[in-house]
Amino acid sequence: MRKKRARIITIQWILPLIVLFITIVVILIVFSVSSQNKAREQVERNLISIAESYSMKVNGIMSGIAETQKIIADMMIIGGFESNNSYTQEVVDGIEDLSDVYLAVYCKTDGRAVISRQARGDLSEASYFSQLHGEQPYCFYTEDDGITGQSAIISVCPVTDRDVVGYLLVYYNPEKFGELIENKVFDLNAFHILVDSEGKVMGNYGSAGNTGLVDKDNFWESQRSYMKSGSTVEMVKMRIKMLSSGVFYAQKDKEERTFVFAPAGVQDWFWVIGIKKSYVVSQEEQIWKSAGNTLICLSIAVFIFLGTITVLNVVTKIRTNELSKNLENKADTDLLTELNNKVATECKIKEYIRDNPDKLAIMFVLDIDNFKKINDTMGHAFGDEVLRTLGHRMRAEFRVTDIIGRSGGDEFTILMKDIKDDSVIEKEGKRVERFFQSFEAGEYVKYSATASIGVAVFPRDAKDFESLYKAADRALYIAKKRGKNQLAFYDKDVHE
Repeated sequence: MRKKRARIITIQWILPLIVLFITIVVILIVFSVSSQNKAREQVERNLISIAESYSMKVNGIMSGIAETQKIIADMMIIGGFESNNSYTQEVVDGIEDLSDVYLAVYCKTDGRAVISRQARGDLSEASYFSQLHGEQPYCFYTEDDGITGQSAIISVCPVTDRDVVGYLLVYYNPEKFGELIENKVFDLNAFHILVDSEGKVMGNYGSAGNTGLVDKDNFWESQRSYMKSGSTVEMVKMRIKMLSSGVFYAQKDKEERTFVFAPAGVQDWFWVIGIKKSYVVSQEEQIWKSAGNTLICLSIAVFIFLGTITVLNVVTKIRTNELSKNLENKADTDLLTELNNKVATECKIKEYIRDNPDKLAIMFVLDIDNFKKINDTMGHAFGDEVLRTLGHRMRAEFRVTDIIGRSGGDEFTILMKDIKDDSVIEKEGKRVERFFQSFEAGEYVKYSATASIGVAVFPRDAKDFESLYKAADRALYIAKKRGKNQLAFYDKDVHE
C-alpha cells in the first residue's frame, strides 16, 4: 500500500516535472530562434537609426546653407545690388569667407556672373545653366561646377525683385560630408555613400571606392546581381520611391555586406552605409545571447522595458512638444529682459517695412544713461535687475503689436507701428520721455534710471532698416551730447 502510494506520488510529481521540463525546453528553443530573429531585426533598426542620423546631418547642412542664402538674397535686394557691382562682389566673397562652401556666385538670368575671388565670369556655357529656374530654392549635384572643374553640390536661391533677376549659387564639396562620419560607430567595418534615387553616387567615404559592390553611375541597379535571398531591387526601389529607409543584403565573390539606407530629406538623396557581415553578426550575437538567461527574467525585463519605453515615449513626446514651443520662443527672445533679441528685432522691423512701405512708424533707439557706473558702483546683479525691470515695464507701456527689442548691453530699439499722422509723433515722443521720469528699479534700493533717446520716423527719415536705424542712432548721439536724459528727433534736432 505504501509502495503504491509512493508510486502514485512519484508519478504525480515526476509527470508534471517532465511535462514542465519538455515545455520549458520547447519554449527555450522557440525563444532562441525567435531571439535570433528579433536580434537581427533589432540590429537592422539600430543600423537604420544610424543611417537616419547621418541623413539628418546632411539635411541640416543643406538647410542651413539654404536659409543663409535666402537671408543674403533678401539683403541684396534691399542693398540695391543691381546698381552696385562692388557690393555684389563683397557679398559673394563674404559668403565664401563666412561659410563652409568653397565658392559663391551671383549669376544673372543671361549667364553673366559675379564669382567670389574673381572679377566676372559667364556661366551660360556651364552644363547646369539650363537647370537654373523657378522662384523657389533648390539644390542639385554636378560632376563639373563649370568654374574649378570639380564635382559639387550647388544650392540655388533665386534673387527676386518682383521677377527673378538672378540666382545666388553656393558650391559645396560633397566630399566634406565625409567629415560627419564618426569612426567609433563602425571603425573600419563600413563605408558610406551619398546617392540619389537614380543611383548616381555623389560622394563616397571610407572604402567605398575599393569595393566591387558600388557602381558610381547606377548604384541601385548594380545591386540586382549581388543581392542575396530576401532582398530584391524592386523592393528597394519601392522604398526609394516612397523616400523611406530600408535594409538589403548583397554579396560579390567573398565580400558580403549589409546595406542600410535613409532619405536625406534633400531632393531625392539617400545616405547609404555598407557594413561588413562579420560586424552585423557580432552585433546580433551580443543581443540574443545576452537575452538567453531565463525566460522568466526575460519576460519581466521585457514587460518592464516595454512599460518604461511606453512611459518614456509619452513623457518624451509631451516634453518634446513643450520644449519645441519654448525653443521657438527662446530663439527670438533676450533671456534677461524677455524682449526680442537683436536678430529678431531687426528681422521683424525689416518685415514690417517690406510689407508696409507707406505707413508711418516711429523708431526709438535708447541707451540707459551711465549704465557702466551702475554696474561699477552697485554691482552687475543690480545692473541686470535694472535691465530686467525696464524690459517688463516696456512690455506693459507699449502695444502688443509694437516691436520692442534689446539691441545690445544697455541699448533698446522700439518700433511703434501704424502711426496715423504727424500729430501723433510728437505726442508719442513725449510719452516715451515721461516714461523714464517715473522709472525706478530695485526691490530694496530704489534707483531712478534715465535714458538718452533718439527718434527717427519711417518713411520720412529713411525707407529701409539700416538707414532708419542710423538716423535714430544719430539722433541718440545728439541727445547724449546735450547732456543725456534727453529725447532728440532726427528730422528736427539733428539738422539744427
